[in-house]
Amino acid sequence: MLRRSVAVAIQCNARIGCSGTPVITQQRNMGLFDNVNDILNQVGGTEKVKALMSKEYKGEAEGGLFSCVVKGDESITNVKVDPALLKLGNTAVERAIKEGVNDALKKKQMAMFSDFFASQN
Repeated sequence: MLRRSVAVAIQCNARIGCSGTPVITQQRNMGLFDNVNDILNQVGGTEKVKALMSKEYKGEAEGGLFSCVVKGDESITNVKVDPALLKLGNTAVERAIKEGVNDALKKKQMAMFSDFFASQN
């Protein structure tokens, strides 16, 4: 696996009179990038991650009076509010929005977890 590294210290080589050419004296692995690469490899690569991010998940509340669609990247792509919901008042509308969005996000999370664990087998 390709490991990314970063120069921790760059110094001028004083023994040869500091010619102006920097010398890398120490390197270490960048743990964050290594972890991201490991995760990408575990789930099937970047194409699989792109596919997961483009999937859509529908959430509903108040018996279908409110619905929304959330993509894998958590962007909301569609919202529908039935006029009957508006007649129930602001509190009902606010609760329906919260419950509907949370429903879509939970469905997304469960689908991604099941896809991730399915790729582990």
